Amino acid sequence: MQFDIEDFYLRRGIDFIRKGTNVKKGEINVSCPFCNSSSNPDPSYHLGVDPNTGYWSCWRNRKHRGKRLQRLIMKLLSISYAEACEILGQKVDWIREGSFNIFNEDFDTSKLFNDEQEAAEEKILELDPNIRPFTGFRSELPFLKYLTERGFHRNHLNEVIKEYDLHYCINGPWQNRIIAPIKLDYKLVSWTGRHLQKDASLRYRSLSEKEGALISIKDTILNFDELMNTGGDSLFVCEGPFDGFKLDFYAKDDGSRATALFSKALREPQAILLSELSMVFKKIVLLLDAEELEATLTSDSTLAFLGAKIEMGELPKGFHDPGELTPSAVYKLVERYN
Repeated sequence: MQFDIEDFYLRRGIDFIRKGTNVKKGEINVSCPFCNSSSNPDPSYHLGVDPNTGYWSCWRNRKHRGKRLQRLIMKLLSISYAEACEILGQKVDWIREGSFNIFNEDFDTSKLFNDEQEAAEEKILELDPNIRPFTGFRSELPFLKYLTERGFHRNHLNEVIKEYDLHYCINGPWQNRIIAPIKLDYKLVSWTGRHLQKDASLRYRSLSEKEGALISIKDTILNFDELMNTGGDSLFVCEGPFDGFKLDFYAKDDGSRATALFSKALREPQAILLSELSMVFKKIVLLLDAEELEATLTSDSTLAFLGAKIEMGELPKGFHDPGELTPSAVYKLVERYN
């Protein structure tokens, strides 16, 4: 059954217009919630929704668009992905940590369904105080060595650190980890840390929602905001964040970019974000590790709606993992798919 977006706006007390200078024929416009959470709020009704397809876009900011309603409803009501699916009448096969914390016994459920609902206060996440930026201290040397061992040229380290806002930690629960902050809609929502030791029992550790993450890291993708802002030819999708950083860093000069899923399996919220990125990239190339090809093929059904824009990638001969790629190998890979 088609979702009635106009009825949704009426029941939730969300102002909208059907006619005006910024309204495309047949669409329904609201004040853009993505602009309104930035330093440049929407002065009018610039975000239009096609009631037949569910596609939405903002006339003021090309980054604020999507092909599915979940993310728009999440932003409008400050709710989780699972709750947005409930509103849309869609089945959710998984429930991420914290999704239904609002239904605790002390919570007044009328606040969720009241037409006069007030938006939840925006939460702000800050890095653990033990996590430090790179500023030139000798304590940073082991972390710089790790980056060179991952295949980054030593002459590029400062640029890589600045480009991806990398941090490091020598004390506390994130000790001996190089930290990659994870942002969505230009705000910090989580972070992940890679242990310096190759044989560490827990190589990657990510902030959980119980620890304060605003979104599960597996419900987002690496560097989403920057990728939406730049677009390009091919977008390569791999598993690990540092694989993604290397591919992205050496591919961007040739018009392509890269991201990472933080896991072997693709989840529905990530598929939604990839669908948005498909609007600014010519193609999306799934480039997971060779031994995970079966998982890649499984995820293909989730991304079937992207059609010809998505394809299975293949690493150059002699490489079995995206993290093994040298800069020259990345250039060859980009040339093959562009």
